[in-house]
Amino acid sequence: MAELEEVVSIYRKFKACEKQLEETKALAKEDVSDEDMAEMIAYEIGTLSNQLIKLEEKMKVLLLPSDPLDARNILLEVRAGTGGDEAGLFAGDLVVTGIEAVGEGSIPDKGESMAGGRPGATEDA
Repeated sequence: MAELEEVVSIYRKFKACEKQLEETKALAKEDVSDEDMAEMIAYEIGTLSNQLIKLEEKMKVLLLPSDPLDARNILLEVRAGTGGDEAGLFAGDLVVTGIEAVGEGSIPDKGESMAGGRPGATEDA
């Protein structure tokens, strides 16, 4: 039910924007003698059209079926391979970047080299 709330919210915004665009277009069809008013109406039509396109794209993404694997965890294993201490430093940077990208995670198995790098690490995210 909670996953539908965002879809419904975007749909309501889409319909409100669509209605406002129709009203603005109807206002543009009327005889507007004021140049500033006509310019504001044209700007508003452009803005609403862009907003409508963005909302439509967002709705399309939200209506895609969710992947059942999205909620599953991963096990990421990083090994330094050949390259000595520099490879270990690079592997350590990859592990830190992986943890930062996920936002949470643990490193159940990590080894550290004397240079401060990691010749190998396993991350549970």
